[in-house]
Amino acid sequence: MRAIHRDQAGFLWIGTSGGLSRYDTRQNAVYTTFGEWARAVALSDVDVWSVLAAADGRVWAGLREGGVDILDPQGNRVGGLRPDTTRPLSALPPDRVYAMAQVESGEIFIGTNRGLYRTDAGGARVQRITVDPAHPDMAVRSLRVAEGRLWVGTLWEGLWRFDPAKGSAVGHWSRETLTGERVEAILPTGDGALWIGGSAGLNRFDIASGTAKKIMPDAANPLSLSAAWASALAIDNKGRLWVGTLGGGVNVMFGRDSQNRPSLMHIGETQGLPNTSAAMLQVDHGGNIWVSTNDGLAVIDPENFSVQPLHRADGVAIAFNWVNSGAVTKKGEVLFGGSGGMTIIRPEQLRPWTYQPPVVVADLRVGGRKVDWTVGRKLTVPADGNSLMVEFAALDYSAPERNLYAYRLDGYDADWIETPWTQRLASYTNLPPGDYTLSIRGSNREGIWTDAVLMMAIRVLPAWYQTWSFRGGRRLVSRY
Repeated sequence: MRAIHRDQAGFLWIGTSGGLSRYDTRQNAVYTTFGEWARAVALSDVDVWSVLAAADGRVWAGLREGGVDILDPQGNRVGGLRPDTTRPLSALPPDRVYAMAQVESGEIFIGTNRGLYRTDAGGARVQRITVDPAHPDMAVRSLRVAEGRLWVGTLWEGLWRFDPAKGSAVGHWSRETLTGERVEAILPTGDGALWIGGSAGLNRFDIASGTAKKIMPDAANPLSLSAAWASALAIDNKGRLWVGTLGGGVNVMFGRDSQNRPSLMHIGETQGLPNTSAAMLQVDHGGNIWVSTNDGLAVIDPENFSVQPLHRADGVAIAFNWVNSGAVTKKGEVLFGGSGGMTIIRPEQLRPWTYQPPVVVADLRVGGRKVDWTVGRKLTVPADGNSLMVEFAALDYSAPERNLYAYRLDGYDADWIETPWTQRLASYTNLPPGDYTLSIRGSNREGIWTDAVLMMAIRVLPAWYQTWSFRGGRRLVSRY
């Protein structure tokens, strides 16, 4: 390979000694749109703090300080809303865009670190909205449409109910009602209530009465909320609530105990999550639960709760993801915003990694000397150089640090000996004379052992004093 270049359309051009090839990375199961100022079709900022899948099929990406980018269904930037400090009432501020939501009229509301804004579906006109006259520039952390109203979660001032038609707030709840003032996630239940996650716990908020039931961690109850910071919420196809937390992984509510307390099952690193800080939860069109974390992504099967983490080898180029930054498009693509850009997942194209790599001998030394060996040939270890060192490798280079290894010297070892990928060595000294078989097995990056086990037949020659003729002579002499 001689050169790699990414053009403005997102294609990779790979030049080799054999010619030039074009590779469309956007056809992969996992694709990343990076923030690159130099490319006219790419994201115009390196960080995506929020994502909205608009009704017209376009994707709005809320940026760190560059306003909003508007992307077409192919992932190309076709518009945007840019900050302008000279027009504070008709342009976005140069600050983080935390949340976006589209109401029934088609208007899109934009929550920023310096206030709430509204715009038309095309993004042609921006207007600043005052929710709290006492704090017109309050930081808006989350937005959700429910019961014909826009629900506004803030960084420091609790929850607000906003009437888009009237253009004013019609309700406010803070620490007296909720577990805390920071509202990270809002999720309608479908039966006149809201699930509200914040930095101090989880709430089930009844819209009609304006009251909330608070759900907090309880160290004495292993089925309670696993961490106080409820950062993400989702409801699966069976109606179960999923709660992402910062520091406690993912919780699934599956019922209530004898004291009518919610019972939650915990899913963390032990079960396969790449990190216990869950930034966003999304339910794809197949009902699977997608989790973005502080160290990559994962998908959870809601039937058996098995976790499949996705790493760089799977196409996940962005490790750190932002809270409340994600969406699912009409086409079924799952989007997550993070530090560096946006990850696009096409779940229907995702396939398990079933490649079975061959296991080969990388280095072989007998008596400290390098020896050439071919499969099928018996290796001879002389008596005057009775030491054997075999270095091996499974030829899956997509993520070699995740490959597994084990070896066993039949006739000497009682069981398989596992060894990390950093120490792929089988070493023996002073083996008794005889015939042995060294078996070596390896796995691919998913830990699936290859069916083909590498077998090495070994004969260790005896020293002169270990031969049958010498021993027979000793017995003969001992008779006299």
